[in-house]
Amino acid sequence: MKNDCKELRKCCLYIRKWIKQQPSVKEESITDWLLFSISEKINKISYKAFSRNEEAKHTGADWEWWFIFNEYSYKMRVQAKKIKINKDNYASLAYTNKYGLQIDKLIQNSEEENFIPFYAFYTSKADNVRCRMGITDEGVYMAGGNNIYNKFILSGKKRINYDDILKESTPLSCFLCCPLGKKGMNRIGFLRFLAEYFSFENKKNKSNKNSNNYEYFLGQYEETPNYIQSFIKLKREGIPDSWEKEFQHEIKNINSLSVYDARD
Repeated sequence: MKNDCKELRKCCLYIRKWIKQQPSVKEESITDWLLFSISEKINKISYKAFSRNEEAKHTGADWEWWFIFNEYSYKMRVQAKKIKINKDNYASLAYTNKYGLQIDKLIQNSEEENFIPFYAFYTSKADNVRCRMGITDEGVYMAGGNNIYNKFILSGKKRINYDDILKESTPLSCFLCCPLGKKGMNRIGFLRFLAEYFSFENKKNKSNKNSNNYEYFLGQYEETPNYIQSFIKLKREGIPDSWEKEFQHEIKNINSLSVYDARD
């Protein structure tokens, strides 16, 4: 786990440097590089990018991310946004296309298709973040979709500074490095991490803000779906194009798929 943590953090440090040196770099380029790089450096990660999918715009997600444990598996979908440091970020969070408000689609689909909705924020600067370790030197920070909606969209239009967003966000590296899982990357440590930093994504919290019942988290699966099991098995040989065709229904709403297999 230590090596996985180290490699993920290296990639996040690089992204911060990249944005500083090339402020015009696109979100899509950062996402493609990030997911490919961590899959190359972390053996437990399987990754594949698909053709840019029009349906992904409809669902508001850029990539699907799974964490696989012995007992359960957890499904997430992530929308990536590059933060503007000296400008208003409201228009980006309240982005609307012909399908409607992007964040509405992400949250609505999270309930219908059972996944945790996340935002990945790319940035060249961070001052205040949700992290016990105070990690502010990375370039990728994660926030729960329901929390972002509640904080910034529900109340109506207002100026959103970069610091407002990052105060609600946690370093991406914490998913593999967080002290809450220091005994190893196991399901309970992972759920404690989610409960600590992303409690608003807990379904029970919508009616009971004090609930920390792990079983209520969105995205939990007792049995890992066939397309994910197949994806992991094929990693060594490389994922063939025929796999995409076989599971086209399952992947039609995403641009890429990343799976972290935490099993022994």
